[in-house]
Amino acid sequence: MGTANKDRQAAFKIRMRASGKRQLTVWADRYQEQAVRDLLAGEPLRYQEQDADDARAERARLLAAREHSLDQRELQLQNRERELERQLPPADADAPGAAGMEHAVRVNALVKAFTTDRNPVTGEPKQISTPFMAKVQSDLITDLARKTTTVRNGLAALPQ
Repeated sequence: MGTANKDRQAAFKIRMRASGKRQLTVWADRYQEQAVRDLLAGEPLRYQEQDADDARAERARLLAAREHSLDQRELQLQNRERELERQLPPADADAPGAAGMEHAVRVNALVKAFTTDRNPVTGEPKQISTPFMAKVQSDLITDLARKTTTVRNGLAALPQ
């Protein structure tokens, strides 16, 4: 009568343990499986390079999407600025304190525009509530003020 399979497996395990080896059972995804196969075959590990390439490609895709989003936001802000400038009343240059009034009206309009955002669903204005968005808007206002001063100084320097 022949030896049963379980008896052959038990004898094999005894021989392997006697030679100092251990049996391991592992669960692996496809990359880990390929790494184990490469290791057993004595080949260099390929999956790490592939994962690194995939991660770099994903980061590049995310950065490109973020850059596109920022470009879109900048265009929206420029359009809002133009819209606000069209809504401002023309300045009456002969009125006393007209320059100061015009400046105050413009500042109030810009502050209102830069401290509110539109709800993308309803289109209604909503207050900016996060510190990050407040900082972003503050930086935009500062940049706009610098550009406005530069243009004003350039216009003042032109011959009358």
